[in-house]
Amino acid sequence: MMKTPLEQQLRQQWQQYVAEQAEQTTLEFEPQPATARQRFYSPLRPYWLTAAAVVLGVSAVWWVQLTPFEAATDSAFADVATPPPPPPMLLAGDYHLDALERRLQQAYLQGANEAELAQLWAHYHALTQ
Repeated sequence: MMKTPLEQQLRQQWQQYVAEQAEQTTLEFEPQPATARQRFYSPLRPYWLTAAAVVLGVSAVWWVQLTPFEAATDSAFADVATPPPPPPMLLAGDYHLDALERRLQQAYLQGANEAELAQLWAHYHALTQ
């Protein structure tokens, strides 16, 4: 954006005036008394918080490390029942048995006759013995 020579001259005069005024002006501030909040957040406060955090952290780690040993010797934990182990995985031979058990269930649900049920039970006893 082009400025006319008059605009440039006016801008230069304004800048000179502002510079003169800035040299003549001095800023002085009166010291304010410290408020309760400023006293609370003194420079030493973070050091106390850091020391407290370190002490709490060390005591928490120490307590967690000792807890398993105390729990193992505590008689209150001896009465707690352990959960049962998971059922064993079916082996290759057990797949035939599992399929036969399903066929037996289906035979009962569909109302199979005694001959079919006897044949399935004979096969089941042969696999289980």
